[in-house]
Amino acid sequence: VGNSIGNRHDTIRDELYDWASAAWPLSGLRKEPRNTPSSDAVRSQRRCDVGIRGLFKRDIWTFIDVTVINSECKSHAKVTPEKALLNAERAKRRHHDTDLIAARRHFSPFALTTDGFLGPAAVTVVRKIASKLSQRKGIAYSVLVARIRAGISFALTRAVFDNLFGERRRVWRQPRGFGDGIGLNTFRW
Repeated sequence: VGNSIGNRHDTIRDELYDWASAAWPLSGLRKEPRNTPSSDAVRSQRRCDVGIRGLFKRDIWTFIDVTVINSECKSHAKVTPEKALLNAERAKRRHHDTDLIAARRHFSPFALTTDGFLGPAAVTVVRKIASKLSQRKGIAYSVLVARIRAGISFALTRAVFDNLFGERRRVWRQPRGFGDGIGLNTFRW
């Protein structure tokens, strides 16, 4: 179970990183950055999922940590999905804020449920990425917000589907015959 939950998390992280890489140069992005170089062994191992330089303030790194919660599990049965997302964001902030404030970095939790609800901080991150991408590519802001949310929804659907039914081995079948080097294969009948 643990590996499938990790795969679900990594799928969302990769989708978020892909959208950010379309808006920022790669020199301003990091995947799984360390919170802070520290002499403390526990704190030096803490990592976030995505680092973006200039998300909220120019030349200031913002670290984003993704968390996917199941709002229908027993631990969230007595609270609304919105309250469960706020609790998940608060827990992420408690875990990361002290290290990142000391290093003069911003932190934003990216919490979402398996149903597709985004937490308030995640909505803000999506809007900031869409705003930057709109300036860079000249596409309407509202269109980009919808595309980013759809991309995250499809990634979440793919991850939950893989979690429920298991990942299928991806088999690429080679056509019988030989290639001519320009992308057209000649098949033997």
